[in-house]
Amino acid sequence: MSPRGLALLQCIAGIGALTAMDALVKWLAQINPVELITLGRHASGTLIAIAVWQVQRRPAVNRAALPLHFARGAIITVSIRRGPQRRQIPFMKSERRSSRRSWR
Repeated sequence: MSPRGLALLQCIAGIGALTAMDALVKWLAQINPVELITLGRHASGTLIAIAVWQVQRRPAVNRAALPLHFARGAIITVSIRRGPQRRQIPFMKSERRSSRRSWR
């Protein structure tokens, strides 16, 4: 395969993977709490990253880098857990449109 064809294939695969991840997050966001949505996003991103890592035949992460990865994960977990709570904003009755249409 030519380098140009390979680059095009990589672009298509990347767009497809990120679209699938976006669809998963939107599906989870319909009725689930923020923590589960974030877990789904990170889990799907991890699976995509592992697949790319394997295709590129990169070496495994060494032990020296693991504490940094665990610290990053802990910071993300704490920031999500302590973040602002989601509020439901009710519709205001005065802002609803009237059933009558104005033709002016």
